[in-house]
Amino acid sequence: MAGAAAAGMETTRTEEQGVVHHRLESCAFERGLAVASYSFRKKLPYRPAALQLTDLCYDRKGGRLWASEPEDRLTLVQQNQDGERFEVILPDTRPFQRWRVTSGSYENAFGHDSVRAGSVPFHYDRPATKQLNWEHTGTQLDGDVSLYGYVFETQSPASDMASDFVIYVSGNDYWAHVRGREKKHRGREVPIIQFEGDLHFSGKSSGKAVLRNTTETAREGRGELQLSVGDDGEITGSGVLSLANARLAGADPDDWQTTTWEIRKLVGHLVGGDGQQFTALAIAEGQTVDHDGFVNPVHASITISGYSKKLLERWGEAVAAPRE
Repeated sequence: MAGAAAAGMETTRTEEQGVVHHRLESCAFERGLAVASYSFRKKLPYRPAALQLTDLCYDRKGGRLWASEPEDRLTLVQQNQDGERFEVILPDTRPFQRWRVTSGSYENAFGHDSVRAGSVPFHYDRPATKQLNWEHTGTQLDGDVSLYGYVFETQSPASDMASDFVIYVSGNDYWAHVRGREKKHRGREVPIIQFEGDLHFSGKSSGKAVLRNTTETAREGRGELQLSVGDDGEITGSGVLSLANARLAGADPDDWQTTTWEIRKLVGHLVGGDGQQFTALAIAEGQTVDHDGFVNPVHASITISGYSKKLLERWGEAVAAPRE
């Protein structure tokens, strides 16, 4: 069963600002971080999705994953230039029913074979199935679980970090589809969170960025992000994101009007071995106010990617170069 891989290497549960983070002390394979999302099938009373953070230790060759939701039965079923797909192949199951891991390729980043990524996307999905008697698939909570985040091969120390970065921020509100915390599902517009900005690290350890909205559905978008980098290259931080709907007329009462997200916990890593890239995940809470004044709680995850300006220049030159 899932979990055998974790023998002798279990995660330690920590909690800060109301956010659970399952930590691993060490890893001999690819390291990483993921948001564990738990969905609950019970209709009454409604129970919204719950989010936790977990460290990852990913053994691709051995088909093993150490995390808060571990797995040791992964079989490689697909491989191409974009990445790999693993499945837990049980009797009488079809591919769409199987627990599966997808992970990106470090090579061919951004669609060009001369660009190497410091981290790659990671997704582990555990669907409930008839073969498992429709039992919930999570072990930390009594819901169905999926993990998404990133893995990396090398972590840079803060001493190697570049000073100037361009950062990209995107978010997903797991409660956006439900109006408030009621049974009524929202059938109208919900916020799309996308920001970018410049980040300068002063003293090689801390930096602050003022972010600008990059979506067409919002106006007056503003974000602030503060990051600190430990000596070993692990990143912590805080921040606030806010948006106003760009629609000026013709909105439905339950369309969103404004949204504000406040980061409760942020964890990331300086990845790639040369201090030119970082990736981070965050859990945020806040509120979205509809046009009729109804207030919806926000419970969201945020993905943050940073690339040094020098690295982006090199990548741009590589992508623009003619292929032989």
